[in-house]
Amino acid sequence: MIIIIESPNKVKKYKAVLINAKVLATVGHFKDLPKDQIGISFPTYDPTFIPLDERQKNVVSRLKSVCRGEDCIVATDPDREGYAIACMVVEEIQGVSKSIQRAEVREMTERGIKAAIDSAIPFANSNTATYHSFLGRRISDRLIGYILSPAATKSLTLPQSVGRVQSPALRLVVEREQEIREFTSSPYWIIAIDLHKDDMSFRAFWAQGKMTDPQQASRVLASLTADKSAVCVGVENQQKKWNSKPPFTTVKLQAAASANLQYSPDHTMKLAQGLFEAGLITYHRTDSTVLSEEFITAAWSYIKDRHGAQYLPASPIRHISKNSQAEAHEAIRPTATVLHSLANCQKIVLTEGLTVEHAKLYELIFRRAVASQGAPAVYEETKARFRCCGEVFKARGRITSFPGWVDIYGAATGTDSEDNASDEEKDEGYQKLPVLTKGELIAKLGEEAEAKMTRAPSRYS
Repeated sequence: MIIIIESPNKVKKYKAVLINAKVLATVGHFKDLPKDQIGISFPTYDPTFIPLDERQKNVVSRLKSVCRGEDCIVATDPDREGYAIACMVVEEIQGVSKSIQRAEVREMTERGIKAAIDSAIPFANSNTATYHSFLGRRISDRLIGYILSPAATKSLTLPQSVGRVQSPALRLVVEREQEIREFTSSPYWIIAIDLHKDDMSFRAFWAQGKMTDPQQASRVLASLTADKSAVCVGVENQQKKWNSKPPFTTVKLQAAASANLQYSPDHTMKLAQGLFEAGLITYHRTDSTVLSEEFITAAWSYIKDRHGAQYLPASPIRHISKNSQAEAHEAIRPTATVLHSLANCQKIVLTEGLTVEHAKLYELIFRRAVASQGAPAVYEETKARFRCCGEVFKARGRITSFPGWVDIYGAATGTDSEDNASDEEKDEGYQKLPVLTKGELIAKLGEEAEAKMTRAPSRYS
């Protein structure tokens, strides 16, 4: 049996698991469109892929030689590019090999490799739409590059490379920059009163929000000096739950690694590739938030043993992917069936010959995957309204009554999410409030009109 993969870094692992198999690595793409011509036939848009150098020609020769008369399993990566390489392998060996099957290995462990090989299917029954997706990307790259780059170079008098993704991304960045440059900042005022009860000081803000008229702000501020107290005219207490975040998809991992570890998206994917090849995480290019039942069981045991049964929800959480095609895959998670302690993350990663940077990313993945099975965090939220000198003010308070999954995820919680708070919420925020009762008088310590300026749209992260 011949196993054909992409990365030579995986050969040793495959040979250790599949003792009697011969493993051959293509070392990534071994064919591409020609460099000196467009390489696409019109009007069919059929591409012509060829080996571009001696190394790639040698890969083709070796494939045909090694696979002749053999049963072959193509186990390149389970993403679009991996499947494209697989299709090119099949194109070379289908006339000489005995049989060709497709296996998708999503975790580089003995268990994962054996399961994938055992469930290999005839290549003809695999998802050929993935190859069409690759063709759409590669052909559009070539057409856009070859047709528009010369035009852009001529127009701008400097060598230009027009790309399928970078060009529209550049347009978005430019349009946002234009918004920022054309934005005219204007002043506004936040009117607030400082209140005090039970040795606790807090601030209440003018209920109508921003005040844009400076004369009105001065009048209101001056009128507030007439009273030394405010009456509480309403209190609303509400318990709110914050459900756990799902485990990482590729995009969410890149965002979290950028926010928490200051890793670039490219660097994150290189580190994740190393973790995957070492058998420490599942495949890192995925849109899925699904977890295996095996991992859910392991996560529940981990949470119960290290945090307590109260940190578990009523039943296992099964995060659903928005993309139905992703359901067949898994989110990014540790591959261990019995989860080790958080303190051992670095030791386990370094034992595989990887770096401290790999270890930091692994710990982030570990925390997120386990925390996705944690009980909701519970907050007690208070909204209070006060009347002072005929004006109504509001204050918001929040305290954590149970940290839930947030405690499991740790300090990284929330820093990888988009900041959707309004300007008003940013200005006012949450604070700790004393126990308040409708109708009671609250001592007023002072008042303030804080001058602020409207903010331009932020640049993209």
